[in-house]
Amino acid sequence: MDKDMVLQDGLIEGAEIAYQRIIHHLNEINEESPLTDNILIMMTKNLLERIRTIQLLSKIEREESITILTRSFLELQVSLKFILNSNTDQRALSYYYNYKIQTVKNLISMTKSDSSYSLSLNEKDLERLRKEVPNANSVEDYLLHFERKWNKLFSPMQSKARKGTPKQYRKWYSLNWEYNSFKDLMVAVGFEESLYHFFYGITSIDVHGKGALGNMKIDESYWTLTGSMPSHLCYAIIDSALSSALYDLSSYYDLVEDEEINRALTLMANSSILI
Repeated sequence: MDKDMVLQDGLIEGAEIAYQRIIHHLNEINEESPLTDNILIMMTKNLLERIRTIQLLSKIEREESITILTRSFLELQVSLKFILNSNTDQRALSYYYNYKIQTVKNLISMTKSDSSYSLSLNEKDLERLRKEVPNANSVEDYLLHFERKWNKLFSPMQSKARKGTPKQYRKWYSLNWEYNSFKDLMVAVGFEESLYHFFYGITSIDVHGKGALGNMKIDESYWTLTGSMPSHLCYAIIDSALSSALYDLSSYYDLVEDEEINRALTLMANSSILI
């Protein structure tokens, strides 16, 4: 593959510089970071970890894995961008509470489907649980605590759904019941709907294993797995989305004019495969 069509070291280096500068800024202004800040920082850290992994996979030509991680990266970047766009505290809390709820619900479902698994808590387990939820005596109490907090974030539904209208379910990103799908979320943060179908839709083929045979490439006697989407297109969306995420995060913390942030964003721009 053309060396100019892979993720450049400068892109990741610039993102890391910006990330560390933002953390330093937060340490300067807060002795203890608010929950919103912790959520934003951990989401950004996860973005960077995915990028590093994708860069390593590109060096060993694991295209099918690159496609899968690109889908994961895109979901996280869109979520972060959406949280930063407006109503940041509420959206960040919703994202966090939903994570807690889904994790515990799946554990409970596991125990219900197989009695050999148990969620019985000993005193040490309860002690750890009560650091977050002081009155919790069980996993169910823990779940109920976060469900109540999450439900309070949502605005009341304006009216009952008309007959024949699909039932509305709570989604972390739809606190006013205005978004029904991840496609809506992508459009809300500025992606064209066509890009949803192209990047999110096509990468889903590899995520769900449907491209296992269709992506086989045979070169003489050498077999390799390609991705449902060419790697250079994955790098292009990652390149643009990562720069956008770091700019938005810097803007949220009023650091766009900061000298070190400017240096980091300039390094990212100069390392872009899109120029």
